[in-house]
Amino acid sequence: MLQKFQQEEKTAENPYVAQYFIEKSSNPNHSGLVDPVEEDRIAIDALTSYYQSDVKVADILSRYVSDDNLLEKATSLNKEDKIYVLHKIVEVYPSVTDPGDQKELVEFAERYVRNVKDSVSATFLKDIEAN
Repeated sequence: MLQKFQQEEKTAENPYVAQYFIEKSSNPNHSGLVDPVEEDRIAIDALTSYYQSDVKVADILSRYVSDDNLLEKATSLNKEDKIYVLHKIVEVYPSVTDPGDQKELVEFAERYVRNVKDSVSATFLKDIEAN
């Protein structure tokens, strides 16, 4: 019961985990090869890590861009919101001097560029990876 409560708590605060459970409930096929509790734990841990990283990206960008919706957009499940954040990264990246911040921004781009299919962001990432 405690584990279920912890999952519900994480779901309530993290839209990525909430979406995982929505998709899982709509497609309940389970192969039986992996313990479903362990599978959920691994997925929740990964999604929580992504969410926390995306929150950091919003924080980094907020130092360079005045936008009260950065956190909402960085952690959104909406493709257009991710593209918006990716474009902000492209815009501010040349001004970011902290290597840790640069790394967070590039990792965000690596997570989302392929799926959003945005040419501006893809070119940015390709240029970064080439250097």
